[in-house]
Amino acid sequence: MRAYRRLIWGSAAGLALLLGLGLASLKTAQQEVFPIYSWFLFAVVPNGKTTYQVLIERVGTRSVVPPQFYTQAGDVMGNPHSIVAYKIIQRLGKACRKGKAEEIIRQRALLEANLPPQTTYDVVRIHSDPVEQWRTRRAAIRESVGHFVSGLR
Repeated sequence: MRAYRRLIWGSAAGLALLLGLGLASLKTAQQEVFPIYSWFLFAVVPNGKTTYQVLIERVGTRSVVPPQFYTQAGDVMGNPHSIVAYKIIQRLGKACRKGKAEEIIRQRALLEANLPPQTTYDVVRIHSDPVEQWRTRRAAIRESVGHFVSGLR
């Protein structure tokens, strides 16, 4: 009987300690400390996210109707799901947004090495915020940050 009481009190103390550590972990930047985590599932709503995409409008003399995102243009692009291309597009979009001409030239050269000649494309900024979408019932915001033709500087 004595061992049973120790087990009950020890379990209760352990759970109380775990709860206290879980609450304390909410004060950290990541809101959790491995292996102790907060028990409040979905307490934090994710922040908005900004990504960049390349919208293909024309390849050579062939128009792409409707324009397709690079990742969806498998019939036009060689490897549309390449992580390297994704990273290049993100860097190109950030450079266009900040107006850094040298970086734009460098990232365009990397991207256009994988594009067919005379490809007309837009670099599009896509911002999505789950809370804002829930409040306004509007989809993500799309904004063109650059319009280019491969092979032309």
